[in-house]
Amino acid sequence: MTNPSASTCGIIIKGGRARDVPLNDEAWQFFQALRGGSGERPGSDYVFRDRKGLPRELQRCINRACRELGIGHSRVHDFRAAYANQLYERLVEAGASDRQARREVAAALGHGRVDVLRHYLRPK
Repeated sequence: MTNPSASTCGIIIKGGRARDVPLNDEAWQFFQALRGGSGERPGSDYVFRDRKGLPRELQRCINRACRELGIGHSRVHDFRAAYANQLYERLVEAGASDRQARREVAAALGHGRVDVLRHYLRPK
């Protein structure tokens, strides 16, 4: 993980590309605690045990929190889609064209192609 003062987290995404993901202070602290508390890889830069995705116990925590909050979705990908839709709406409301908004959302999600957004954006 990168320097907390930079407010980003360096990750490796699909295809082996490196990417910096912006994090607020609360998110940074959450991942630091998760990394330090797992005991899986002392001194490792990795938060999660392996490259196969979220460990089952974290997914269980997400599911439980969603139930308690009355949130219908509980997969991480659903949260990405919700973020993409909210960001798109904010950009358009702020005056961005559909094309500009789609480019910014694609970049925020780490996609090089705008057409990938068909999996995320849902028209109102």
